[in-house]
Amino acid sequence: MDTELRKGIFLIAAPSLRDPNFRQTVVLLCEHGSEGALGVIVNRPTAMSISEALPQVPVIEGAGHVLYAGGPVQTNQVMLLYRGDQFPDNAHHVFDGVCLGGDVGMVERILTGVGTTESFRAYLGYSGWGPGQGGAGPPRSGRRSAGPDS
Repeated sequence: MDTELRKGIFLIAAPSLRDPNFRQTVVLLCEHGSEGALGVIVNRPTAMSISEALPQVPVIEGAGHVLYAGGPVQTNQVMLLYRGDQFPDNAHHVFDGVCLGGDVGMVERILTGVGTTESFRAYLGYSGWGPGQGGAGPPRSGRRSAGPDS
């Protein structure tokens, strides 16, 4: 299945893709427009825990959450993907109930909430493409795309 590129779409690497940054990956496209695209690789866990990347947030220590490699851009920056009903003002809507941001206060709320259905995932770095790369987004060769309900 090939779906039109837009935020909220999953990009699935084709078996023939040889780029080591994206080989055997699934990328959630979080932003897409005339200025380029931004996404996170959702299927590449690292050996690091989130507490190693965010030592300034004590509630994370010992929580056992895995840190994912989001992509080859700004690999010293942690990005957070939230699933829930209420999001910080600075979060970027991806699709219904899912936002991307960097607000550790939201993480603290999720971890300390009793009976909450909210969740999060943390990514080190992100995947990005400028307007000259693949027509304002990821190259069409070497990938398939699918909507979040596929």
